[in-house]
Amino acid sequence: MIEEARLSGLPGIEREPLYHKEHHLLLKEVRERFPNAHRVITVYLGLEVSIAAWCCEKLIDADNYLTGDSPMGVRSSGWLPNMGTLSLYYEDGRSLKEIEKLISGEGGLKSYYGTEDLENLSRRVEDLPFEAFLYWIAKGIGGMAAILKGKPDIVILGGPWVRYEAVILKLKKRLSYLPLIESDRIR
Repeated sequence: MIEEARLSGLPGIEREPLYHKEHHLLLKEVRERFPNAHRVITVYLGLEVSIAAWCCEKLIDADNYLTGDSPMGVRSSGWLPNMGTLSLYYEDGRSLKEIEKLISGEGGLKSYYGTEDLENLSRRVEDLPFEAFLYWIAKGIGGMAAILKGKPDIVILGGPWVRYEAVILKLKKRLSYLPLIESDRIR
């Protein structure tokens, strides 16, 4: 990851990428299908969501789905307002472990619908929490596109959500200005 991507805005706290291993498989698939694609965004859409930007197969930036430095997922809250998160600790008296569990296990769509079942969740694509889920994913992909000077050669989507056409169509509509493709292998 490039050095400026590690700085968080607060000295002493650095951003550390943690993305799904499937990103390397997605990158390999792009290399095989589109050998001239050098600026690539890989997106894994599973119970958690992770996004990475690559240039000439070198990692430029990636999020961290376990620490909340990523879009909302099925069970992860994603990016949260700092003060709201701190109030859980100081005003509500929750322990750090409880907050970590909320952020990376009990948040996201699960916190709105009470389930992690993708089949069940896929029927909720018109609901506001699901629209927010897609909004945050699109915002994360758009941010990675900006890092690649607004011109990624390919954005490849992989993971279990790729099997749900209505979900992918809504995401593609939000990102129609980008060259989005779905993985043939990572589903």
